[in-house]
This record gives sequence, C-alpha cells and structure tokens, in this order.
Amino acid sequence: MPLTPNLSNLFLGKNTLETARILADVFVRRFGEDWGTREDILKSLLPKGRASTWGDLDKRINVFAKHFYQTQKEQGKEQNTEHSEKIKFLDEVRFVLQDLPQRQDYKLPEGKEEYQAAEEAAFHFVCCSLCWRSVMRLPLEKKTPLCHLHDLPSSSPAYRRRARMRKEVEVTKLRIVKALPNLFELRWGQGVELKSYLFELCLSSASPLPYLVQYLHSLSCPPLCMPLQTERDILEALEHPIYFDKITARTKEAWACYFSDRSQHFRLNYVKILTAEAWLEVEAKHQHGGKRR
Repeated sequence: MPLTPNLSNLFLGKNTLETARILADVFVRRFGEDWGTREDILKSLLPKGRASTWGDLDKRINVFAKHFYQTQKEQGKEQNTEHSEKIKFLDEVRFVLQDLPQRQDYKLPEGKEEYQAAEEAAFHFVCCSLCWRSVMRLPLEKKTPLCHLHDLPSSSPAYRRRARMRKEVEVTKLRIVKALPNLFELRWGQGVELKSYLFELCLSSASPLPYLVQYLHSLSCPPLCMPLQTERDILEALEHPIYFDKITARTKEAWACYFSDRSQHFRLNYVKILTAEAWLEVEAKHQHGGKRR
C-alpha cells in the first residue's frame, strides 16, 4: 500500500507556506506528536514563519529527516523501524515536490550575491531546461540556468532545436511514467531491494529504459569507468560531463555536497532517471530522422 497516495493532490498549486502547513498536519496525523506539535514541526520547516524558496523548503525537510537518522543510532530496533517510516515518508515528500509542475512564485534570496557555504549551494541545484542534467541556480538569478553542456545562446540553432524537442520529451516521459510502477507503491525495505531495482533500471539489458542503459554503458572511459557500482556512481554518470577544470573551487565543493546528499536518497533521482530516458529516446529519433515527413 502506498505511503500517502494523495500527496501530489495535496501540494499541487500551493506555495511553500501552505505546503509546510499541510506537511506538518499530515506528519502529526501519521506519526503523532512524539517529536513535537504541528507548530513545532512548522517552525522547523519554516524558521522565519513565512513562505520561502522551494530550495530552502527542500533543505529544511532534509534537515528534519536527518534528525531521525541520528535518533536511529541512539535507540533500539523497535524505534529504528518507527523512524525508518518517518524518513521514508519525508523522502517521498521531497520526491513529490520535485516532480510537481514548476511554480511561478519562486522567491529569490534578498540582497545576497553568493551562497555562504557549499552545503547551502548544493540545495539550489535545478534541472536544465534542455536536458536532465543539474545546474546550480545562483542567488538573484531570475531564470533557470542552462547546464554546462547546453549553455547556448537562445538564438542559436542548437538551442532552438532542443527547445522544440521539449514538448515531445514531456509526452514521452508521461508514457514512460505510466508504464512503470510507482516507486513508492512497491513494497520494498530501505536497503538492498530498492538499490537492486534502481540498478536494474539503469544498467540491466532487460531494463524498460533501454536508451538510458545504452547511454550509461557508453560511458566506459575515464573518469567514469564501468561498471558503475554505487548509487553515487550512477548519479555522477547521469550528470556527465562536468567540466571541473572550468569551474571555481567553491562550485566544485557545491557539486561534492550535492553528490553526497543526493546519493544517500537515490529515490529522489527517480524523476531524473525517467527524464533522462525521455530525452535520450527523443534525441535518438531526431538523429535518425524521426521527425521527417
């Protein structure tokens, strides 16, 4: 049985303040007030008591979840199971929020030209609008930036070509999503089963994502040498290539924090995996003249 099947409907169209209030309500109804009241949870999610950026809310949810990771180490087996359910639920919330349509009420940081720490910057990675790769949104930046591979002038033929492909990618991704089971409806534990499924999706010849498998297996040259053995290996492969020789030391640190955090919650990258498959499929069709009439 899915954890909370109506989360998408609950959060759709809400701003960050409304989302945090809903999350606090659902958390207390599901797990009680052993951690704190609804108001305590809301204060933890939104310390300033008002709407924030979506990146900041995601960061606070992650920090809230890490509280239960720490508690797991200090309590017995029965409590470990209880806290595992809380962690799983909060992971699902982050997954759902990342998969919702882009909202227009994104609030930019005020009066700040750069992030204070690499860990803070790591929470502001967003998806490139011309592929599945990630790129760090800078403070005061009004538009979602393009990734290191597609940083193209909007007037260039290559940019216009990929922009035209976006609608086809959306349709393709919807078909892929409908053909696969909902990740959170499958009855897995926290460890090996989930990891095995994601490795099967990304690397197995029997995977329902053939374009992704072919792409990942093609990355057999340094620095990404097959076989990919960990969740972080796959995450780094999905972001390939990153031109580390052309970015600042601070940005390198942000990437390191991003990989470290996201590889611990690989279910958060499920959307990235499906988006990559959609883009790769559409790219292959265009390369072979799929749009010719």
